[in-house]
Amino acid sequence: MSAIVDQSDERNTATITQDDGEGLLATVLQDSVDATAAVTQNQGLDNEAWISQQDEYSATHHNTATITQEQGENNLAKILQDGGVHNTAVIAQYQGSGNTADIMQMGGEHNTATITQY
Repeated sequence: MSAIVDQSDERNTATITQDDGEGLLATVLQDSVDATAAVTQNQGLDNEAWISQQDEYSATHHNTATITQEQGENNLAKILQDGGVHNTAVIAQYQGSGNTADIMQMGGEHNTATITQY
């Protein structure tokens, strides 16, 4: 099962929640300024969550991306933020094993990236 959100323009918000699945895919694509994206996957196996936020470089544009994966095994979480200033990216993978997390921020400044796994 897959869920895809594709947004452009300004001040977009996307939220995807997936529970109790195997091989789930959640994708958020935002070509936007001041965008917010959140993906939550609970109790899964071999699930993937992707957030991509593209923004022009401006001191007033701030994007936020959050992926939470709980009680899963062999899950993958990736966040890409290109452009903007003061972007925030957070990946939290709790109570699982074999999980992989990756955050890439480029083309901006004063960004914050946090990965928590346990």
